[in-house]
Amino acid sequence: MSESIKKYREENSLLTGGITFCSTKQVGGQGMKNKVLKKLLALSLAAGMAVAAIGCGSSETTAEGSAPAEAVSEEASAEGVTEKTASGKLDLVTIYPSDGSTASGVVTGYKADILAKRGLQAEVWAWSEEKTNAILASGDLPDIMFVNGEKLNTLIEAGLVLNLDDYLTEEKLPHVLGDSPLMTAINYSREYRSAGEGVLYGIPTQVGVFELPKDNGLWADTGRDAVKVNWDVYYAAGCPEINSVDDLIPVMKKMMEIKPEADDGTKTWGTILNAGSDATYWGNIQLWNKWFGYESDNLPYLIESDMVNGVYSSILETGKDSLYYKGLKWYNECYREGVMDPDSINNDRETQKAKVEKSLACMIPSGTAAGWAGYLPVYIKGQQLYPEKWLQSYGIDNYLVVSAKCKNLEAALRAVDMLADPDTYFEIYCGPEGIQWEYDEEGLVMPTEYGLDCAINGTDVEINGEKIVLWLDKDRITSDKYAASYFGPDGAREYKGISEWYEVKAVNNDNEDYVQWRETFGYDRFYDQVVDNNAFYAESPLDNVVNFCPQPEDTMQLTIDAIKECVVEASWKMVYSDSEDAFDKIWAQMIQDCIELDGEAIVQWRMDELNKAMEIKDALSAD
Repeated sequence: MSESIKKYREENSLLTGGITFCSTKQVGGQGMKNKVLKKLLALSLAAGMAVAAIGCGSSETTAEGSAPAEAVSEEASAEGVTEKTASGKLDLVTIYPSDGSTASGVVTGYKADILAKRGLQAEVWAWSEEKTNAILASGDLPDIMFVNGEKLNTLIEAGLVLNLDDYLTEEKLPHVLGDSPLMTAINYSREYRSAGEGVLYGIPTQVGVFELPKDNGLWADTGRDAVKVNWDVYYAAGCPEINSVDDLIPVMKKMMEIKPEADDGTKTWGTILNAGSDATYWGNIQLWNKWFGYESDNLPYLIESDMVNGVYSSILETGKDSLYYKGLKWYNECYREGVMDPDSINNDRETQKAKVEKSLACMIPSGTAAGWAGYLPVYIKGQQLYPEKWLQSYGIDNYLVVSAKCKNLEAALRAVDMLADPDTYFEIYCGPEGIQWEYDEEGLVMPTEYGLDCAINGTDVEINGEKIVLWLDKDRITSDKYAASYFGPDGAREYKGISEWYEVKAVNNDNEDYVQWRETFGYDRFYDQVVDNNAFYAESPLDNVVNFCPQPEDTMQLTIDAIKECVVEASWKMVYSDSEDAFDKIWAQMIQDCIELDGEAIVQWRMDELNKAMEIKDALSAD
């Protein structure tokens, strides 16, 4: 264990960014045993009669692809498995999912065939909160169970789950071991989800990995991290050239002249802000920051996060050179030139969204509403873009555990590794060969006519009368989104159904707007244009750093709240300033007020914590 992680764990018990960090300080000896016994007793009392319902045969819900578990009693299942195992056939593994979205019962149909290829048969126990508590109270776990961090801690302290480090080998868990992002998340689990023991009890699920668009994919942009225009109006205006953000203002004026009212009668504006997103900082700076590869998560501490260059900087020090100052200046220009909705300060978040996304009454979205349908991205020379990442690099609060009482550990480990194999999910989502996909003469995976028809029209795919449905989707442990062994003309196939495949997107994305965009800018995709300008930065040294920063103490938070009120009020005043001179006076006063509120100490504290967090993040990396 690195010294930075060890020190961090000893000093902190924190909740940051949806991740709970627990102290390693332990209550030893009999005290700990009594604590665990009391917790399990409480669960037992809460569960009540539910304990009696637990067993391999219990089931409350069934669906296509599963058989009622009543048809396979616990004794019958055990006897059947013994017989099959002895004859070299299938091993039964019992699984308790994280919620009720996966059908319970013995898995049947084409999914049973997928399991059988791996020598397995699976029975999913019906999920409920009461049953979860009953399982924990009784100690009678299924072979594989998915639990949150709190329940994981209880299971570890009670000695009910296995230390999986003993089995993390190429022979037993090759797909787990070969998944580098998953192994980084496993390092996190060892440090923060092992009841202080520093070993692997719970394998994280839904580990997120940012993946670049495929080279020959049809359409890819950078989500919210780009300037977007109301395409129909921009195209009608002749697609005027935009070489700087300052050029956006006359372009918005021209677009407003062409379209003074939206189709529903709403007055159009060049851009529209809202005052309902000022939770911890002035929220309307969000998209402005994203246009230049910055993130806003450190603004409550007066710090800018330059994701492209991997630099944190204090607004108190950079002053008028800060991106924050330049953003406020641009919004003020929009206001004084008459292209910003003057009611912006009276808009709440939903009002802004309605004007931007429902009415399409905005020419160039900014603030917090990016604009989706009806808006397309434009690249401005000099921009450096960092793509938005809706990811959980260390997984979500859901962990796979293996029962310490598991009778057929070899089979259970095979099932665990299966859930780390992206080919498993290809076979689940895409079904067997010949239904919605097939091999061509060159051995490439191609959609069938039936598969294309279902994907394009959004109809259900059926396999011998069985609909393709999600199975343990929330409990997957593979971090990959592409199959390992199924390849199409554009490389490995995405496993989450053929709606993500090139052939389907070629139809769904071949609308008039996209054709016009390509003809206007000369690129197949916005992504290609950005890359051609050396302006795409997929990763940053600052990725995930804030996840390891502690929350401020209560007294410090009061200071931060006071600074926020000062900055938000001043920011709105600057946006609505009547002159540059008035703008700069408000800026200077805001900086002075922040300093008098001890803002410099807040900046220094946060900078120190960011440096510590960087060390911790780097120490967890499996690369």
